[in-house]
Amino acid sequence: MNTGWQSLVTLSLGGALALMLLTYFVSLRLRFFSIVDIAWSYGFVLIPILAIGAGRSGQSFWTFSVMIAIWSLRLGTHLLTRILHHYPTEDGRYAELKAAWGKSANWKF
Repeated sequence: MNTGWQSLVTLSLGGALALMLLTYFVSLRLRFFSIVDIAWSYGFVLIPILAIGAGRSGQSFWTFSVMIAIWSLRLGTHLLTRILHHYPTEDGRYAELKAAWGKSANWKF
């Protein structure tokens, strides 16, 4: 099934929205917002996966998809190991934002 690029953009945005909403609810439950970095970096691998589902193919597509997947998996794994090493201590950026925003921090993340 070969759909237009608009469908691919819609699928990608929908996948990203679903991933980030799930991450948001998990981070609220854990009271640990550093996992957002892990989710968005691994989330880039959704783009070629959704494109394959939309019927994309060709040499340039596969080259670009492999590059995205390698970068996404490398960065996500680096962040995962770094964040797990410091867990449950929040990343400094998020800790600073939580302190500045107070009780409204949950809605601003």
